[in-house]
Amino acid sequence: TLLGPSGCGKTTLLNIVAGFLSADAGDVAIEGQRVNHVPTFQRQIGMMFQSYALFPHMTVEANVGYGLKMRGMPRADIHRRVQDALVLVKLRGLEARKPSQLSGGQQQRIALARALVIEPKVLLLDEPFSALDKSLRGSMQIELKDIQRKLGIATIFVTHDQSEALSLSDRLAVMSEGVIRQVGTPHEVYADPADRFVASFIGDVNVIPGVVESLDDGRATIRVGNGHVGASRMHLADAAPGAPVDVFVRPEQITLAAPREEIPLTGKVHASVFQGGHTDVLVDVGVEGMSTVLVRLAGPAHVARWAKGAPVGVVFAVDTVLAFPKSG
Repeated sequence: TLLGPSGCGKTTLLNIVAGFLSADAGDVAIEGQRVNHVPTFQRQIGMMFQSYALFPHMTVEANVGYGLKMRGMPRADIHRRVQDALVLVKLRGLEARKPSQLSGGQQQRIALARALVIEPKVLLLDEPFSALDKSLRGSMQIELKDIQRKLGIATIFVTHDQSEALSLSDRLAVMSEGVIRQVGTPHEVYADPADRFVASFIGDVNVIPGVVESLDDGRATIRVGNGHVGASRMHLADAAPGAPVDVFVRPEQITLAAPREEIPLTGKVHASVFQGGHTDVLVDVGVEGMSTVLVRLAGPAHVARWAKGAPVGVVFAVDTVLAFPKSG
C-alpha cells in the first residue's frame, strides 16, 4: 500500500507503474522484466479507478468482458471468464443489468471483476473505497483481501486512509512530498516509525515536551512533567543531557488515575467522547505548547467516571516511548 496525504505523489507513482506517466529516473519491473518503455496495454496490469469508469450503456456482463473483447478473444471464452469473475465478486445473476440499476458497492464489484477478468500480473487500485459508506467500505476491504489472497495477484493499493492501509497491507510505504519515508509491515511502521512525519501521520499521537535527563547505551531517560519515561536513543543519537525533546505517545499508551504528587502530568478533563468500544478522554494538562492530551480507554464506563472538569492524573502505561529532538 502507498499511504500518504493528498498531493504526496501516491497516484503519480501508481500511474508510472501503469505506464500512463514516464519516470524521470529508475526502472519499473514486472516479474523481473523492465517495462519502462512497454505501453500500458502490453504491461498486463488490471487497474481499478476511484471513479470506477463503468460504461453506463453496457450491461454488467459487457462491462466486465470489455477488455477481453478488445483483445479479440472468442465469444465463448469471454462468456466463461466473465461468469467466473462474477462468481468471484458475488454478482452472478446480475449480468443483464446496467450500472445505474445497482448500488455503489455492486458497481465497485463490476469494476473489480473487469480488472481481474483479464488475469493481470499486477492489480493497481487507486482509492477504490472512497465513494462507499463506512460499513460497506469495511466489508469490501475484507472481500478484496480474500480475493487477492485467493488469486495471488501482486497488488498495489493507494489510499490516504490509515486504518485501511493498516488492515489491508502486507507492506506499507508511507509517502510525503514525493518521497517514500518508510517501507515496512503495518506493525513495524506503526510501532517503530522512521521519523517524525511517519510517527505523527500513522495513527493518533500525543506530542508532549520533555527534557533528556540521562543517556545510557541504547536508552534515554526523559523528564516529562513531574515524572520520567524511557525512550529509545535511535532518534536521539546527537542529543545530550538537558536537550529538549518531543515525546510521542499513543493514546492507548496512557491511562488515567486520581491526581497524586508522583504522577508525571496532572490536569482536568476537557471532554469525554464515547466511541462505542472505547472512550476518548481529552485532558487539559496546562503544558505550554500543547492543548490537550488524548487518552483512549477501553469500554464505555469511562464517560461517567471522567466527567468534564474532573481533576485527573496522566500516567504512562508503557516503559518506553518514542522521542525526537525538539522541532523548530
